[in-house]
Amino acid sequence: MIELSSPNEECRRQMAERILADCQEYIELMVIEGVRDSAAQFQERCIKIALSEKFNNEINIEPKPAEVEAELLPV
Repeated sequence: MIELSSPNEECRRQMAERILADCQEYIELMVIEGVRDSAAQFQERCIKIALSEKFNNEINIEPKPAEVEAELLPV
């Protein structure tokens, strides 16, 4: 049986720096919050933040004018 312990702080920091390279303001927070995570859980935690930041910053959804919305409503 192989037991995988939680990654230490240095390991979590390395993982976070790689995954969160484009949003470094979250690295320290993820390292602190992930203290009890398994490696897979920590990776998932960081990936969720990275994807959220990527898509929130790149997808610009502009509100539709009221006239356009009215045309889309069923009669």
